[in-house]
Amino acid sequence: MIKNNIKMLMILLIASVNMVVVGYNENDLRYLGRTGNCPGCDLSRTHLAGRNLRNADLRNANLKGADLRGADCENASLSRANLDYADMRPLSLLFGLFESRTNMEKACLNKATLNDAQAQEANFKNADLYCAQANRADFSDADLSSAHCYGFEAEDASFKGANLRNVVARAAVFYRSVFKKADLRRANFENAVCEQADFRGAKFEKTNFEGSNLRRALFDRLFSRLNVKFSKDTVLPDGSSWSHGFYW
Repeated sequence: MIKNNIKMLMILLIASVNMVVVGYNENDLRYLGRTGNCPGCDLSRTHLAGRNLRNADLRNANLKGADLRGADCENASLSRANLDYADMRPLSLLFGLFESRTNMEKACLNKATLNDAQAQEANFKNADLYCAQANRADFSDADLSSAHCYGFEAEDASFKGANLRNVVARAAVFYRSVFKKADLRRANFENAVCEQADFRGAKFEKTNFEGSNLRRALFDRLFSRLNVKFSKDTVLPDGSSWSHGFYW
């Protein structure tokens, strides 16, 4: 009797573990394969690497932990989708996950992997990119306004002409990243690493660089003419510290 109970308990434990690992809804996955759309579906932990998801409607879908490496999501709608911990490293830069005009507005991308992503003109407005990785990614002309980018890691990334108004990028890493002609009005780069970043031609208005590392960063105007905020902990391009108490 005791042995039978133990066996039954083991079976239940194994079944519960399998349920946790699988995560996704089989019917939802079949629906996606049949129609190419699946708004509001549970696709968590699914293997979608290399999938053709062009023009797919995935609004409000749960893609937490999904494998989307190399998936083609050109013009796809991922508004309010949950992409926490999803792996979105493209296998090819020509067919990356985020092609032009992809809609990621208000999407959850906590700790997601976006390294090498091609995100030109993509919409990340109000997206949650907490501690996400986007090294070498191209966000040229993308909309990241009001995005939450605390701890965001984007080394050697391009934000040329991107809209980063009101973005919160505290403690983010933008080592050697390019912000040429980007809109940085009211952006918060407090304690961010912007070493060797290129800010030439960018728009500044109440931009916060308190405690930021700007060593060897490039600007095309004198700091006194930039509408920005520094603190005594801000490291300036020449390696010195700001000591004037300048407040936009």
